[in-house]
Amino acid sequence: MPTKHLIFSITPNVETRLAKLQTNECQIIPAPSPVQFPVIKGNKDLALHSVEALNVGYLAFNTEKKPFDNLLVRQALNYATDKQAIVKAVFLDSGTVAKSPLPANMLGYKQDLPDYDYDPQKAKALLKQAGLENGAEVTLWSMPVQRPYNPNSRRIAEMIQSDWGKVGVKAKIVSYEWGEYLAGMRKGEHDSALFGWMSDNGDPDNFAGTLLSC
Repeated sequence: MPTKHLIFSITPNVETRLAKLQTNECQIIPAPSPVQFPVIKGNKDLALHSVEALNVGYLAFNTEKKPFDNLLVRQALNYATDKQAIVKAVFLDSGTVAKSPLPANMLGYKQDLPDYDYDPQKAKALLKQAGLENGAEVTLWSMPVQRPYNPNSRRIAEMIQSDWGKVGVKAKIVSYEWGEYLAGMRKGEHDSALFGWMSDNGDPDNFAGTLLSC
């Protein structure tokens, strides 16, 4: 039957969105949290449809602040971070490890790009080469909001904090109200910060231009 009325009910909270779906207050919700997938799949009245999303989550290093002005340190902490473990624990294997600013299903994505495997020993060697054999202390900003590319920023930050601690880098997790978080990142107040991007229009330039241009 044709739809006579289409009502958009703006519901920022992911739990409230699912509750509305379960009670038939709404019939479609976007971007449920991965932890909700089993609940949806277990309800015979609901269906979960999935596609590879046009978004990317990332950890931003502030290269104008020490120690992230040193390429060796940035490389070391890439090797120190168990990204596959994050995908498994936070996304429940519903995501993939990103190795490009472009999503894997977007025009221009290069499939054979090299990646940083999880290698704590290599991370320690690079930190020693960078003169940080005694470690370092940094801040790690954690987003105060949920996004499809980051459904649980605090959990991701804690996993990164644990990984970095194993190679001698102490990360203090901090967070701010969303507006303050965005403003602080624009001003370059962060050492490192969790962030991401969702496509506005499906064009590769919407990622490359937004994430890589000045």
